[in-house]
Amino acid sequence: MTPQAQTNFSDVHDSLWRYIHSGSPIEQSAVDDVEKDIRLLDGVQKAYLTALLYGAKRDYDSAIAWFNEALKSEDATIALNYLAYVGASAHNYFHRMEIFRLEEQYGSTEMRRVARNAAFCIGNQKLMRIYNLKLSALCDGEEKQFLKEQGESMISIVEEFKQAAKLSSNDIEELCDEAEAIANKRGVNCIGAHYFLNGESDNAYIIRAETSDAELLAEMNMELLCLLSSEKYIERPFTSWFRSDVSKKEERCDC
Repeated sequence: MTPQAQTNFSDVHDSLWRYIHSGSPIEQSAVDDVEKDIRLLDGVQKAYLTALLYGAKRDYDSAIAWFNEALKSEDATIALNYLAYVGASAHNYFHRMEIFRLEEQYGSTEMRRVARNAAFCIGNQKLMRIYNLKLSALCDGEEKQFLKEQGESMISIVEEFKQAAKLSSNDIEELCDEAEAIANKRGVNCIGAHYFLNGESDNAYIIRAETSDAELLAEMNMELLCLLSSEKYIERPFTSWFRSDVSKKEERCDC
């Protein structure tokens, strides 16, 4: 690729990500210009930019199809950007499964860190131990020790919550899936979970939801409260709610 072509690729790439991150509709004139640029490309670059174009147009299914074409290149950067797109598109369950799948293929530091965090959200201590060992194995010295201790702390937090809330790892995973489904069907993305412990019954599984819409958040919490009132959870000494957290969204939009 010539320096001019590389510059043009980078400009188009960055522009499309800005549309995706901001959620702003892409103008038809911009679509026409991008399509002209894409016609000059071939192979993985063409597939990758086409995926981003569909992402900017909010055509999720087409974006995923083109990302899958681009992933045939086995490019680790494209894989991480694919996960970033899915992770911001309110498809949390699919995102988690893709994290675990692609970690097996690439095994980079960032991929393993993301996989460990995903395992933490669903309370899966077995997976957390596996990813913690695999992650720390890529590092040396103080960083290695820090990552090991960080992972062990995360595992302890989950264990303490399980004991206090009388939940198994499978229970937490099911709760996570159900809560994320409540958010995702409203187009809201979930970006993590927090385990709160304070006494015998004052325990909480808090889901970080990417919305600042107070009315929407209240609606989601009401549906979650109804779920917690079911026979499956009513006797368990814990509660759960969605908490607004748009910090990552703001970071993406500032890039």
